[in-house]
Amino acid sequence: MTAPWVSLVAAILQGTPRLPGALCRQRAELFDGDDAEATCRAQQLCRRCPEREPCGAWAATLRHNQANGVLAGQIRQWVSHPSEIRIRQQQPENEPLA
Repeated sequence: MTAPWVSLVAAILQGTPRLPGALCRQRAELFDGDDAEATCRAQQLCRRCPEREPCGAWAATLRHNQANGVLAGQIRQWVSHPSEIRIRQQQPENEPLA
């Protein structure tokens, strides 16, 4: 018998793309935090990521309360109502990778 939490995790992850070449893999601390330096680094990685296009397509399908952090190079802030959505760029595209 499968533990209830396994079914919950499977349901949460359903529809999430695999993105095997994504540069964010194993680096959640850069993409999910509130630290400005980490967020900048995450955006820099996204700019050169081979999976940016499919990641962006997937991110565009998410509701306003389904993501928080950097996705496909954009900063998404979790808000309680769609009218409050803030998606912004923090650094210019030509910013060198540190």
